[in-house]
Amino acid sequence: MHRSPLQLTPILALSLTLGCTPKPSGDSADSADPGPGPSPYTLDDTLRLQHVQALGTHNSTHIEPDSVIHPSHAYTHPPLTTQLVEHGVRAFELDIHLHVDDGFHVFHLPNVDAETTCLRLADCLGEIKAWSQANPWHLPLMIWMEPKDEDLDSIVPEYELFGERHDEWEDAILASLPRETIFTPDDLRGEHADLPTAIAEGGFPTLGELRGKVVLSMLDSDNHRTAYLEGHR
Repeated sequence: MHRSPLQLTPILALSLTLGCTPKPSGDSADSADPGPGPSPYTLDDTLRLQHVQALGTHNSTHIEPDSVIHPSHAYTHPPLTTQLVEHGVRAFELDIHLHVDDGFHVFHLPNVDAETTCLRLADCLGEIKAWSQANPWHLPLMIWMEPKDEDLDSIVPEYELFGERHDEWEDAILASLPRETIFTPDDLRGEHADLPTAIAEGGFPTLGELRGKVVLSMLDSDNHRTAYLEGHR
């Protein structure tokens, strides 16, 4: 039976919507690590996730290829760490491919648009983990992951379809991000029957509950979501 400790499911949108975060002591909401001790953010028990607006990037590890075959590929993002430190980015989108020998890779499209600031998923998540540990009071980081194997991977020998290997995907994530730093749908659901009931009765989590956490969401509305959610209401 499929096990699902992370529940990388799009059902838990946890969208970063309109709102703002207070700026204690003149600093931005999470630009500096205030060190150990109680939270310096006095409204963390009042403000909730839906009150936050955050910067995010699409194809977050993308580097413009030497030969641009489509205008939409003509851009380069700085490394994830630079985005976190210098640009205040708090949401990333990673396209995921399964290499036949090297596990999960992160880039847009094989051969056509494959340049990336961090190729292995472990390296990408390692950057996020290192910054998070150095800045434990940060706002929740949203990581959107899109299984991208249905475009060109089937005709590129180095890559293969995910099939039923979503458990391996979770294992790869847990090998890079400590489980206690990941806020999952089951953390929100608690003792409630389902997520809509939990949100209706208890609301989205407060910022105090989410400081230093990572939220993961699968960008898929078809085969991958169906396979991943099988047996998990």
